[in-house]
Amino acid sequence: MKCSGCLKASKDINSIKCCGAACDKQFCSMCINIGTMSNEKKKNWRCPDCCAMKKKGGDNSLTPVRPADENITLRKKHDESPEDNLHAEVKELTEEVRLLTREITSLKERLESATSSMSCCQARLEELTTSIATNDFRIKSLENRDKEVKILENKVLELQQEVYAYGDVWNTLKGLERETDIL
Repeated sequence: MKCSGCLKASKDINSIKCCGAACDKQFCSMCINIGTMSNEKKKNWRCPDCCAMKKKGGDNSLTPVRPADENITLRKKHDESPEDNLHAEVKELTEEVRLLTREITSLKERLESATSSMSCCQARLEELTTSIATNDFRIKSLENRDKEVKILENKVLELQQEVYAYGDVWNTLKGLERETDIL
């Protein structure tokens, strides 16, 4: 059985059924205080909905309530139709798209800035690469000149040694020539 009060499935033995003519509602003992009811009350028990539908008796002609046919403005019940829900969802999605568009624009600006910075870095890198290549060429030229200078220094040392050797020979020859002149 499904309780009409709490809307839960229940296997309550002490459940009670409405005795209204067109009503089949059943209630569990937790929703209706059955323990204090007599058996007679249980047989004639009506659910709250059936009790509310039953007209009350008495004369209400002296009540200050106006009749329903006068000019009364009634408020429309705000039933959300599927179109209203759809409209609200479209508005929400539109706002999300706007936010995403702003974020994408911001990211695009940052990307353009990063691209510009990278272009400057690339140009500077090319300048440095050219400068390094030029300096490498100069270094190789200087190394070659250094080798030539060392070769020339060695040649100068050899020539100096030859000159000293020829000088010794010359001095020896001069000494011999003097001796031959003396004799």
